[in-house]
Amino acid sequence: FEHKNDLNLGNDVRLIVAETQGDDVFNEDYMAALKDITDEVFALEGVDPSKIRSLWTSNVRWNEVTEQGFQGGEVIPAGYDGSPESLEQLRTNVLRSGQVGRLVADNFQSSVVHAYLLDALGDDGVDIPALSASLEQIRTTYQDKYPNVRIHIVGLAKKAGDVMSAAQEVAMFFFLTLGLIALLLLLDTRCIRSALTVSICSFVAVIWQLGIVSSLGFTIDPYSMLVPFLVFAIAVSHGVQIVNTLANYVASGLSSLDASKSTL
Repeated sequence: FEHKNDLNLGNDVRLIVAETQGDDVFNEDYMAALKDITDEVFALEGVDPSKIRSLWTSNVRWNEVTEQGFQGGEVIPAGYDGSPESLEQLRTNVLRSGQVGRLVADNFQSSVVHAYLLDALGDDGVDIPALSASLEQIRTTYQDKYPNVRIHIVGLAKKAGDVMSAAQEVAMFFFLTLGLIALLLLLDTRCIRSALTVSICSFVAVIWQLGIVSSLGFTIDPYSMLVPFLVFAIAVSHGVQIVNTLANYVASGLSSLDASKSTL
């Protein structure tokens, strides 16, 4: 519950562009990669273009007070051409901008492209799986194009997109778990009917749980992906106890109906 509010999907996404081979980010190849990636983020659906921030966006500026008054400008110097002089001016502007430790790492080995989503929770909100797939495409494309650059993506929307895209794998693991438990129950009880009864009823309990949670307006998020597995495990545990109790009553001479009533 302490971290529940962290799961609001209407948050931001950060692409951390790390330079793994160069001494720092102030080189022509890295800045070219950062510009291309920033342009790609502008083109993403569901991203608010007015709130995108990177060294290449016009809303990232430097300011200083001199004897002549206030001076300032965009971090990327006018007429930037990748030359050593332009890169040195860029370094100076970054140091004056106050972005070190925010958009640029303290060790100058990486920088961030920071974007906000429009409305991830509305009826016409962001398509989270599609956004996640687009971000992965950006990562793959520009890591191949610029071998010295590595891209890391953080933000809950990306995590949620990964979870959603892996839904089939999660379902496969769930049904694999169901099958293994049914097999273990069969080995333990030596009774197909008992094993199937416990397995199927436990699976129904999971369906009810998901339906009730959905009806109440909640969703399965990265913090609660294990809940269906836990509900299934608890249902199987209780089911085994019920079947064993019923069998003990029948073995003691009660009829099936009386044994059921006593078990209940």
